[in-house]
Amino acid sequence: GNDATPLGSQTNCDNSDLDPIVRFDKDGNVTKMFGSRMFSWPHGLHVDRDGNLWIAEAGTPKPKPGARPIGHQVLKYSPDGTLLMALGEAGVTGKDNSHFDRPTDVVTAANGDIFVADGHAIDGNSRIVKFTKDGTFIKAFGTNGYGPGQLRQPHALNIDPATGHVYVADRINSR
Repeated sequence: GNDATPLGSQTNCDNSDLDPIVRFDKDGNVTKMFGSRMFSWPHGLHVDRDGNLWIAEAGTPKPKPGARPIGHQVLKYSPDGTLLMALGEAGVTGKDNSHFDRPTDVVTAANGDIFVADGHAIDGNSRIVKFTKDGTFIKAFGTNGYGPGQLRQPHALNIDPATGHVYVADRINSR
């Protein structure tokens, strides 16, 4: 917010006592708040068919010395805020089947499969990672670039409920 910090630094909330996750009812009343000091950069949110909250925790590229590991994960919470699943390793970047590099979004399919947009860094992973509903790696697709099948900072995901097609907002490629 308006706290005179440099533009962009407001997104890192790992040292804040404020809860960055806030749930409202249909009338605008706060029904649940949580997350103080649990996240650094909760970038993408998705609520699945069971009301569970999925958070793509991008993390920070330069954690503070001595800080607990945080970020580079996708986290699943029950509607009451209980952690149910964690994909990725807190504070550790990577490009293999069990690591992310600043994931930006997450969405679940009708059968429970999990899709993660991975790679907020321009020269980062630039891929979509697919898991089963229990978190087992299925595959990753997309490479860094400008051509067909290539992405530059995949930023948001959605699934067409009629077809099951996964749509990717490819930020740097403006598509």
